[in-house]
Amino acid sequence: MIEAETIIAREARPGPLADTITLDESQRMRRRMAMVSDGGIAFLLNLAPGVMLREGDAIVLGDGRLVEAVSYTHLRAHETSL
Repeated sequence: MIEAETIIAREARPGPLADTITLDESQRMRRRMAMVSDGGIAFLLNLAPGVMLREGDAIVLGDGRLVEAVSYTHLRAHETSL
């Protein structure tokens, strides 16, 4: 399984994104967890203690691809406003 140990802050404007992953608040606070991106990329998130994913941060996969964190609450708010 691909490991992901690095996050690029949204302010750093990471390069091209391979996919997104929609996470609720509790998932964004997890440090170690098997995940599957919205497009089906399976990976193991393995972050240092105290790191929390924010809306727009990019998860760097072990093979170099980037997966953008999308907040589930942000997505739900957008859907209800349509």
